[in-house]
Amino acid sequence: MIYHDNYVDIPLSGSKIVSGTYTVSDFAISSGQDTHNHIYVGFCSVVDPSKGALGFSVGRHKTSQVATWVKKQVSSGQMARPIVGSYNFAFIGQLKYIFTDGPFEDRQIPCVFDDVVLTQTSQSTSNIWNFGGKHCTSTGGNGVICPGVVEYGFRIEMLVKWIRTYYFSMAINNFEVPIKITPPSLS
Repeated sequence: MIYHDNYVDIPLSGSKIVSGTYTVSDFAISSGQDTHNHIYVGFCSVVDPSKGALGFSVGRHKTSQVATWVKKQVSSGQMARPIVGSYNFAFIGQLKYIFTDGPFEDRQIPCVFDDVVLTQTSQSTSNIWNFGGKHCTSTGGNGVICPGVVEYGFRIEMLVKWIRTYYFSMAINNFEVPIKITPPSLS
C-alpha cells in the first residue's frame, strides 16, 4: 500500500476564496488503503485559497464496496457526474468557505455547505473526482447546484462543474445579500 497526496481543485470564479475547510463526517476507503488512519471522522482538509484545492493522503485502489457506500449517501441526480461501479475512496462532510469580492463586495462572508460528497475513481492512468451532496441537484451537464447558508441564516447556492479529472469550477449561482440591521436606540 502506498499513500498518495490526492488533490481536487475547486477554484471560484467571479469572487475570491479567503479560506476554507472540509470536515469529514463519514467516509469509505477501499480495504488496506489507509493503514495508518490518515482519514477519520472529524478529519479536516484546509482549502488552498489560490486554487481552491483540498488534499487527502490515502492509497488508491478502487472497489465496489466504496461505490455501495456512495449509493447509500446520494443518487446520481445529486452528483456532478454519474455514480460509477467502483471508487478509490469517498467522503461526506461539511464544506466551509469565507468568500469575498463579486456579489460579496469587500465583505468577508462565511458560507457553510452541509453533507458534501467527494469521490475519487480511476480510469486508465487518470484519477477522476466527483462532487455533489445530499442537498445538491445535478444540472445534467457535469454540474451540480449545492445550497448553503451564510451568516444570519441567508441562503447561497453554488454551481460546481466538472472540467476534467481533478479539476472543477465553482461559481455563486444565487445569493441573498445579508444586511446588518442595527436596532434603534431606546434613549
